Amino acid sequence: MSYKIKLTFILINSLLFLILAFPQPLFLKPEAVAESEAQYQPSQDEEVFGAAVASFALFSSLLQDVIYPRDSIYPVVTRADNLKAAIDYLSVGFQADLAENMANYYLGWDEELSKLVVIPTDSIPLLTMADRQETRIVFINDKYAVLQRIYQQCYAEQDSYIYTIHVRKEISGWKISELSLEEIK
Repeated sequence: MSYKIKLTFILINSLLFLILAFPQPLFLKPEAVAESEAQYQPSQDEEVFGAAVASFALFSSLLQDVIYPRDSIYPVVTRADNLKAAIDYLSVGFQADLAENMANYYLGWDEELSKLVVIPTDSIPLLTMADRQETRIVFINDKYAVLQRIYQQCYAEQDSYIYTIHVRKEISGWKISELSLEEIK
């Protein structure tokens, strides 16, 4: 079965996704953390954390709620009929440009099936409620917060990565605007 997903299209979109979705992380300084903790209430922390977890759950459901047709090696997305619908779906929890980058990176169009499919690749870490105790939240202002989670021994013994998630408050609620995963040396 031949797929019309062009390799150059995938490579260009992958490169754009990496450039736009994973900018340099903002390493939080202790004084910024102290100032944020003094100014913002724990309920605001929980609101931001809950919104971030819900956004990642949305992303996860888009990639995992699939069907496996007999005539395809790729899983077919069930939550969106086309790329625009997938972007709209992700835009509930992610700002529009990031939602578009994610959809372009993880999804492709199968010409033979005329369906949107998941492209097998490595994925970003998914923040869940189990990560709450290890996640630091700092408010830059009342409409912008940064979450950071350190992961250890992810790919090898003795390695450490910091996952930085920027969220911004919009009319519809908190949305993820930037993501970065950087190795700590």
